[in-house]
Amino acid sequence: MGKEYKYMINKGLAFSEEKMMKKLSDRAKEGWILEKVTLMWFKLKKGEPQNLIYAVDCNKVKKSDEEYFEFFEKSGWTHVFTLDYLHFFSAKEGTVPIYTDKDQEGEKYESTRKWYIVALVSSVLAFIACIIISARYGSAMDNTMWFSVIAIVAFLSVMIAVPSLMVTVALYFSARKGKN
Repeated sequence: MGKEYKYMINKGLAFSEEKMMKKLSDRAKEGWILEKVTLMWFKLKKGEPQNLIYAVDCNKVKKSDEEYFEFFEKSGWTHVFTLDYLHFFSAKEGTVPIYTDKDQEGEKYESTRKWYIVALVSSVLAFIACIIISARYGSAMDNTMWFSVIAIVAFLSVMIAVPSLMVTVALYFSARKGKN
């Protein structure tokens, strides 16, 4: 008996959504069907080879919003999994794409991009505050707990700012690509 599950690295939909959906389709043709998604990986379950296409929709609906999911079902799309506000769907090859209008496709991640911009700005402001506090009160903080707190906050600010910047830029270019 072979493996029942296979895992595929999630390289980040903001960076390569089209490639990741194509790769999932290729795996489905080999009998590995998408079952679950996390921030780090796609969980595929062994099954019969199928000619499936995959798509993601960004929408802040709850899993219990039947009307939302019925709309996709009537269009030939099957809901596979929801990760926060990302809804993954599959359909048989030849099904009309979820986004047929380039403007809609470009706006798909707009609310997500706004969230990352807020995270980016907040973390940069926190980092700047740490620098100002260190410069102003640095000598008074030598060998104190406050210096450690400031250092930790500064470190966490950078750890949030860098990925937020990367995702914000990737989503910006994805939106532009969708509109062009």
